[in-house]
Amino acid sequence: MTILYVIAAMALTGGVTAIGNLFKRKKLERKIANLGEELTASQAEASAYRKAYEEEKKSHAQTIANYQRHVAALEKFEQDKQEAKDEAAAATASDADRLDFLHDYQL
Repeated sequence: MTILYVIAAMALTGGVTAIGNLFKRKKLERKIANLGEELTASQAEASAYRKAYEEEKKSHAQTIANYQRHVAALEKFEQDKQEAKDEAAAATASDADRLDFLHDYQL
């Protein structure tokens, strides 16, 4: 009879362990599902940050290009201004030479 009690106790213990393992398994499955949802949310957030970063990077590149165009335009303006000054100085010198010639000729 004792053997039957031992077998029954072992079966009961095994059944309780199996039920406990089933609950643990369900709990772990829920935990895995929650972690999967968190991972998906984190990936979506990372994707949004990456997209915002790329847009910001594009915006900065465009701003730099605009600044470079403005600097080039200012340099061109300064060059044109200097050329105009040089031409005006040359014209003034030429006019002075003509006036000197006319003055010398009249005398």
